Amino acid sequence: MNNIGLVAFGILFVIAVMTDMKMVDLIVFSFFGSIGFFVLWWVIEQSKIKAEQKLAEQKAAEEAIKRKEKSKNTKKAREKRKIELINKYGEKDALLILNKKITEKDYLKKKALQNKYGEKFGKAVFENRILLGMSKEMVIKSIGDAQTINDEIWYFGQPFDRCIIMKANRVEEDKDISEGLWLEMTKDLLISSYGEPEDEKKEVSKSGTKLKWYYGGRTTRQRTTAYSLEVRLENDLVVGWRELE
Repeated sequence: MNNIGLVAFGILFVIAVMTDMKMVDLIVFSFFGSIGFFVLWWVIEQSKIKAEQKLAEQKAAEEAIKRKEKSKNTKKAREKRKIELINKYGEKDALLILNKKITEKDYLKKKALQNKYGEKFGKAVFENRILLGMSKEMVIKSIGDAQTINDEIWYFGQPFDRCIIMKANRVEEDKDISEGLWLEMTKDLLISSYGEPEDEKKEVSKSGTKLKWYYGGRTTRQRTTAYSLEVRLENDLVVGWRELE
């Protein structure tokens, strides 16, 4: 704004000089002329500001109309969807889907499982839970294949963290396994649970073979290998273990 005033004053001063005005008239003419330029500039700027404000108000009004129309359309679509779902599944289940408690895809999956296995078992399979009395097929559908099957005992996880005992092809017991091993565990089951040992120490005598298997190896700063677990076996059975760090 200061620059505009100076420029205006300069232009008027030049005009006054060229028209051979007296000094006093020249100064007065330049001064009031500058004020006139400033007033004109101010009026133009105010007009711009008002135009921008009006445009912003128009845009805001248009956006409000669009939001209102969108809300109206959404409500209509929801009501239409509600009627469709009620006609398909009944009001109770329709509201579950409409309120996003369950997707329609999962609802149909759940219903199919309940139709196949019964309401109680079907719901448990859908929720990946195990119930006593479930069949082998239900168990697999619910939590997947076992890591290892030993007779009628199914082991899950690696290391094992769960076992399901079957009887007459039905779940008789479902229990957690602590640490993935137990006393008198066979060597083969130990391998299934923890994998092949990272290191081994063997001692052979008349009484049999003693083994020490090591797991969880890491390289130390001294470039040696340290292990986190030692498992002791005698004649291919686990007789004990200890954490090394």
